[in-house]
Amino acid sequence: MDGSVGQYRQKMADIESLTAVDEAVAAAKREEEREEQRKEAAAKKEQGNEAFKAGNIAAAIKSYTEAIELDFAAGKDEKLSAVLYSNRAAAHLKLAEKREGSARDWSWMEAEKDCRRSLQRDPHVLKCLLRAAHVCEKLSKVEDAFEFYAKALLIEPTNAVARDGATRLRIERGQISGEIDLSDADATRSSDDPPRAAGLQPLAVSARTAKYIRTRRDNRRERGSEKQVVAYTEVMALLGVAEEKERELSAEE
Repeated sequence: MDGSVGQYRQKMADIESLTAVDEAVAAAKREEEREEQRKEAAAKKEQGNEAFKAGNIAAAIKSYTEAIELDFAAGKDEKLSAVLYSNRAAAHLKLAEKREGSARDWSWMEAEKDCRRSLQRDPHVLKCLLRAAHVCEKLSKVEDAFEFYAKALLIEPTNAVARDGATRLRIERGQISGEIDLSDADATRSSDDPPRAAGLQPLAVSARTAKYIRTRRDNRRERGSEKQVVAYTEVMALLGVAEEKERELSAEE
């Protein structure tokens, strides 16, 4: 009896050992397949880039889409995914501008979706933030465009495209005139006055972004980076971001 039990246990141990080996082999094979898919995704990305440079936008979109599918099958590389969606957004944007169609053109909407997908994976890409702001402006999503410009200025406070965009939107809302005192972070805030554009709410960045901008300015001050301090103070003026003390007083009132 004891011998039979021992034999049974040995057989079970052998089976478990073989199963472990099989699982290890299968896992190694899956990883090889994923690595091959990653290489194919990178190759498709390069094909898309070449097609984009050559002006073959439809082919570029097709290659980027295939690269996204391969990347998904391989388990998603977040950085690669961000680049692929950003590149496809650029292609959709180029297609929309080439057609010179209205904001209802599906290419504008696809460009917006891909910008958001890219920024979900990597929110600190300046080029994609500016692209998202431009697309949202075209789609009349002014609040979203303003927020994207603000986030771009958080990364690069002297960026001319983001500064011009944020200023233009606030002027269109009637919150500021063309004359802006950039030396005063509170100079362009007009929360006490209704916007000149009837029926429209004043533009304002999210509390989170405003806090990051103030923090970035204060950090640069601690480091003695005066040029950066000036730049972020100007950004606060452009965006209508109040100093923390002023903000607290307004909340109490």
